[in-house]
Amino acid sequence: MLKNGLVGSPAQIVDGIGKLAEEGITRLYVQTPQQFDVDHIEYFAQEILPQLD
Repeated sequence: MLKNGLVGSPAQIVDGIGKLAEEGITRLYVQTPQQFDVDHIEYFAQEILPQLD
């Protein structure tokens, strides 16, 4: 996961997504530790998504 995934604080994730966008990424898939882990999805939506363009 660390080789190809993004793990870290919200700021680190936003920075990582920004670097991927600079490289031309147009789609991002979010995977949580547990299949139906709504708390992680809500956290992503509240803490990360608002910081993205």
